Amino acid sequence: MKLAGFNKTANAKIFRWIFLLAAPLLLFGSAGCGSGKTTKATRGRQKKNEKKVDEKKNTDRGSHFEWQMRNPDLILEDPYDPVFDVCFSPDGKYMAAASKNEIDVWDVNTGKKKQQIEVEGSASWIDISPNGKWVACGNSLCEFDPEKNARDLEFHDLPFTVGDALFCPDNATMVGSDLRQVFLILIHDRNKVKVVQEDPLALHYCLGISPDGRFLAVGSLGQDAVCIREMGSFSLLQKVELGKGALSICFFPDNGRILVGGVDKTAKIFDVSLGDYRKSRLIRSFEEHLERVTTVAVSFTGTVVATGSADRSISIWDPETGKIVHDLAGHKNGVSSVVFHPTGKYLASGSADQTARIWALPKECWPRK
Repeated sequence: MKLAGFNKTANAKIFRWIFLLAAPLLLFGSAGCGSGKTTKATRGRQKKNEKKVDEKKNTDRGSHFEWQMRNPDLILEDPYDPVFDVCFSPDGKYMAAASKNEIDVWDVNTGKKKQQIEVEGSASWIDISPNGKWVACGNSLCEFDPEKNARDLEFHDLPFTVGDALFCPDNATMVGSDLRQVFLILIHDRNKVKVVQEDPLALHYCLGISPDGRFLAVGSLGQDAVCIREMGSFSLLQKVELGKGALSICFFPDNGRILVGGVDKTAKIFDVSLGDYRKSRLIRSFEEHLERVTTVAVSFTGTVVATGSADRSISIWDPETGKIVHDLAGHKNGVSSVVFHPTGKYLASGSADQTARIWALPKECWPRK
């Protein structure tokens, strides 16, 4: 089956990166747009954000590993490329980062790079299978074994352009997308593809799969709603109205709530479990970011959530109260990806500033039973 899409140099996250790279101009040049003037309230929030950044330069120093991709020992092939996406291995021993056309795998304990893997297509996303056997990135699927030489890994090319994808909990399938389609991929027969959703106006898809593997959430930059679909049949169960497009989606461990980061500078929690997924209810809205919320993550207990923004900041929130528990400042450009470590005690982030980081979270951010 031939899937509609752009060539390999294009990818479904190009619009997100326009937002990130333009963020410094948007942040201070477009505040209070509509009247063409910066309002007093907006100036106050800007000053508050700048103050947080200045304070965190000292208080957060030494509380995280910082991998500067421009460091000769940890350098990417092109040191001027943003880090598009990051993820942890299921056992928490490794972190993988996607940048341009390669994967870099790091030892979490030592901070040293274990592997550098070249991939086909643009490495704008990355995911590791739940069983830890596969890593997928760009248009490539390869064996995940950080102890091997990268040249000895089992490697497969995906026969179409993939702009974003996630492994399903069954370890046998993936859900992927390009700029116009969402499709199901069989890992062991990659030529068999089932189109799940198609929209020529989507522009960018973001995906979320419930931990139990029963439901798929599909959002897009071009549409103002998130579609909740049943895995298997992929029938549409409901549409969650947002108001503006979605950039990132993550399910809670209870399978009945989703966290959505959007173009409107907010992250929202929706209850999608009411009436057998036929009705949704807005539970909470986080509105502290100054620019688009480009990435969201939920801890494995669901007791804290993380948001990253084009305004360069990362916030850890309590989903029950809607209050910020902790701020992480230090990235010098927009944040592209955040993900919790399996222990819940660390957070990894990637940014357009060419760095990936692992942050040691304070105890108030640790998982609660």
